[in-house]
Amino acid sequence: MLDACRSRLRTIRPFLAAVVVLVCLFEAEAFAQGCAMCKTAAEAQPEPAISALGRAILFLLTPPVAIMGTILVYTFRKDSSSRDA
Repeated sequence: MLDACRSRLRTIRPFLAAVVVLVCLFEAEAFAQGCAMCKTAAEAQPEPAISALGRAILFLLTPPVAIMGTILVYTFRKDSSSRDA
């Protein structure tokens, strides 16, 4: 079962990589539309507000990174333990 999934993933991987590259190339403008306004609004604030914004960004970024890191560690440990057996 696992070998079938791996062989299917090997056949799909180039297609997925091509889709990711195309999305990144064609959506470059959409990714940057809000940045100029956010940067301008943040730069207009006093220094304590700018540092608070930086801390808030880090605070809000911590849970998704921790969740994804936990999933990756669990996945790789489970995969390596199944190879050993």
